[in-house]
Amino acid sequence: MADATKVSGITNPRRILALEIRSQRFAFVALEGMNVIDFGIRRCRSHSGSVQAVTLKRFVPVVDFCVPTAAVIRKRLGKSSQDPGTMQAITKAIRAQCRRRAIQVYGMSEKKVQSFFAKYGATTKHATASLLAEWFEELAWKLPPKRKPWQSERPNTLLFDALAVAMAFLGAE
Repeated sequence: MADATKVSGITNPRRILALEIRSQRFAFVALEGMNVIDFGIRRCRSHSGSVQAVTLKRFVPVVDFCVPTAAVIRKRLGKSSQDPGTMQAITKAIRAQCRRRAIQVYGMSEKKVQSFFAKYGATTKHATASLLAEWFEELAWKLPPKRKPWQSERPNTLLFDALAVAMAFLGAE
């Protein structure tokens, strides 16, 4: 559990579902206040059906278990190496499911996430993940090692990206 004294100004008791969406998967972290309720990574790749159908099949159990009052999704701006059409389809399916369940969906820009963590001296992705691992000891074992420039991003990085979105959202309120 994160120590609220380490993270100044965050004492929100709401249940938040933070999502990090990529072209073939999404990561989620469910928080109630500063307590992690659940986290995970779900694949959305489909060989036979639509991406939206597969996404809903993976997303609905998460929402049913977590019962969030709000969902936060990182806004993607500019060019990305990810397939923008697939990412839009996944995002659209998740937003539609949240609307059906009266879950308020918020977008968090990359710039706001970076500026929130810059206050704590975390200016790189690994530094941000390391800081989050300190705040949330139950996720520290998921912290990937610092990656070399020629290495691919580790899958667990998505969890810390989702948690970073949640913390920036809670810090911005």
